[in-house]
Amino acid sequence: MQYDSEKNLITNENAYAILKAFAKEYKKQNGEAPAEIIIVGGGSIMLNYGFRKSTQDFDIMLSGGGSDIKDIIHRVAEKYNLPDDWMNTDFK
Repeated sequence: MQYDSEKNLITNENAYAILKAFAKEYKKQNGEAPAEIIIVGGGSIMLNYGFRKSTQDFDIMLSGGGSDIKDIIHRVAEKYNLPDDWMNTDFK
């Protein structure tokens, strides 16, 4: 992932708001359809431990969810000025 310095980082301060916005968009588009997202890597370290203050993206494992997940990721990226791949499965 090439980071664009004009885009925001995901930080301890904004991470939960970004994830909440993602969940809200998902529910608006998919209702109660189940999806499981597991955050791994640097994003997980940032959320769970105090020694990392930011990350460029969330590496995820996705189970369920619709094909429209990428649309939701893009809408949240626009809202928070994040790179389009702020949530991705590239680590696989």
